[in-house]
Amino acid sequence: MVMGTGASARAQSDTTLHAVGSVGLGYTDNMFGTPTDPAPGQPGPVGVWMLELSPGLAVIHDSPRALHMFTYAHPFTVYLGHSDATQQSDVGAWRGLFTLSPQDELILGLSAERSNTRLGNLNAGADQTTAASQLTGDNVLLQARLSQAYSHEYSGQWRMTQSSGVGAVIPLDVPTPQPIRYEVLFAGGPEYTTGRNAYGVTGEATYFLVSEVDEGGLYVESAAQIVLSGVFRWRHDLTETWSTELNGGLAGAMRADPVRGGVWGPIGLAAVRYASEGYDAGLVVHRSLGPDLLTARTVMADHVLLSGGVPIDQENHIVLRTGTGYSHSRSLEVQESGFLVVAPFATPASTDDARLVTTFDTFVLDASVGWYPEDLPYVEFRYQHLEQIGEESQIAPAATFRRNMGMLSVGMMWPSRETPRVPEREPTRVDDGDQDSRIIGAQTDGLPRGRGARPRND
Repeated sequence: MVMGTGASARAQSDTTLHAVGSVGLGYTDNMFGTPTDPAPGQPGPVGVWMLELSPGLAVIHDSPRALHMFTYAHPFTVYLGHSDATQQSDVGAWRGLFTLSPQDELILGLSAERSNTRLGNLNAGADQTTAASQLTGDNVLLQARLSQAYSHEYSGQWRMTQSSGVGAVIPLDVPTPQPIRYEVLFAGGPEYTTGRNAYGVTGEATYFLVSEVDEGGLYVESAAQIVLSGVFRWRHDLTETWSTELNGGLAGAMRADPVRGGVWGPIGLAAVRYASEGYDAGLVVHRSLGPDLLTARTVMADHVLLSGGVPIDQENHIVLRTGTGYSHSRSLEVQESGFLVVAPFATPASTDDARLVTTFDTFVLDASVGWYPEDLPYVEFRYQHLEQIGEESQIAPAATFRRNMGMLSVGMMWPSRETPRVPEREPTRVDDGDQDSRIIGAQTDGLPRGRGARPRND
């Protein structure tokens, strides 16, 4: 069992260049994420129709021991009736899968995105949108990340996984001064597999730095934190289609300038998942504690996510996907040393150990239905409802607002081809079966989803 999907059986390399692109017409009833109940004298939500053009390109290199995927897109959004609010973005990514030996696999990734957070969550699923507070207004940010994952099999039952990453969020054009945020993380641990069960231990360390701000009459000192966590993980395949996962452990956030204080608390995850012949579904409940690069805060969050995909017509590649997520998040400012036990979805009071900066709840409903033929342009309609509720009485309250967005898109990759994928996560099933059961559909990079997955190297 390896982390990814192994090496291709072909004996020669295959490199192709493709033009990708899409055009979409959409509407949102809250263009800037304006508070639902604005302060006196402040404007309320603005509804607007938008036209999005997203030309791009993709390069795919597939060889017996390596797979490279490079994509670039330049989304251009025109807000009809608001020509002064036209926005352009640049989104580029490279991922590489390297089969170093029958026992060793390496995955590398590099991504960069210059975009406006105004409608950024329309291209994110419910799992990503519920994970952090949404920035309101116009915020043009540069987000970059370098990632690495390595897997080594010692035997048919033991393996070691290791991953690391570096990320940054750099404000380019924002309404009020913001700091630059950096993150460096390292994780790893062993896993033992027996039959339908896999038992593993993973440790993770993250260094989180927020730069100094001294601009426009605003001064905020730089701050650094170290976040440590340890988790025991149990995965179990109930049948060939159903699987479960249970995680439990401890996480802590400490000041790093110098190292002192800290807040520690329990974290965990419980999940049940289904995957079979294009169908998939999952229910995940997750407690996390860690940095949020977008809002530059340390967040303790409880998430619930229900998601699924149904091929309405497999022969004609018509697919329905949906995701519903809820998150209760608490932004904390580390004070001294202590152990913080918070019941799920409860709000802790400020103590000597941690000052509660803000609490917010996020609800997301995301659904799409599309036709994804192999050699013709795909057609997709997507709808998303986002609602964020902040607690006004706290130190730095998050905005309370709601937003509905819908978009009808048409897109294509030319020339068409089967598109192998570099895995973006470890498999959740013990037998790695979920790596080869991805449902067909459109991806945010414009490539078709799931066709031509690389076979595993068993």
